[in-house]
Amino acid sequence: MKYQLYCIFEKPCDRVVRLPTRLTQSQIHLTERQGLCAAFSEISLAAAVRDTAEFMNYHNVIESVFDQVTLVPFRFGTVLDEKADIDRLLENRNAQYREILRNLEGCVEIGIRAMIAENGVPAERNDSTTEFPSQDRPNPGTRYLALRKAHFDSETSQTEVNNCVIERCRAAFAGMFRAFKNEISRLGSEREQRGACLLSLYFLVPRESLDSFRREFAALASERSSKLLFIGPWPPYNFVLPGDPPTRLS
Repeated sequence: MKYQLYCIFEKPCDRVVRLPTRLTQSQIHLTERQGLCAAFSEISLAAAVRDTAEFMNYHNVIESVFDQVTLVPFRFGTVLDEKADIDRLLENRNAQYREILRNLEGCVEIGIRAMIAENGVPAERNDSTTEFPSQDRPNPGTRYLALRKAHFDSETSQTEVNNCVIERCRAAFAGMFRAFKNEISRLGSEREQRGACLLSLYFLVPRESLDSFRREFAALASERSSKLLFIGPWPPYNFVLPGDPPTRLS
């Protein structure tokens, strides 16, 4: 038997947190240590490694609890060997999780995706089309160095464009979020060495600021040529400790 961990939250003094009963085939249980609760389910050894069909059910459980209390969500596939491992997690990291919960109190996560073309150049353009003076064409070394310079110049320019978009978004939502993170993904292949970038921006937003945040997003999206995508609100997956607890805890 294995134990799948969903989330950790502080035990409320004034109400009982209701656990979902129909979102997953496994019954959801609670264990409590030193005022912290963990939601988990028992799964068989054969079910410990499952396909992504259970992905949505897993996150639906977390969202059901998140509608009631502030929580620390865990990533899909966080599985511990023994029930005692969950209890030790709550005891050994109690102060750590309480601090995280204080930082997350009353907040949701909002994501914004922005597709940024490479310096306005179509992604399908290839470096082999670059023109050189005729006297340089017979010299492979000169051509290679020129191509590398063009590549690094392009990378520097792309970084400046990405940073400009990131800072523009941060400035637009100033005063509406408590924390911010970003990720940059290159969509073109390494072989192509060029292509669009996907900017993933994450904001930790107090619930009372959600309406203002949505209005500002609508205004920002209407004035930008690049397409912006609004995602959320979600539990704050990107604002908790990196990684999942180990399978075994000492």
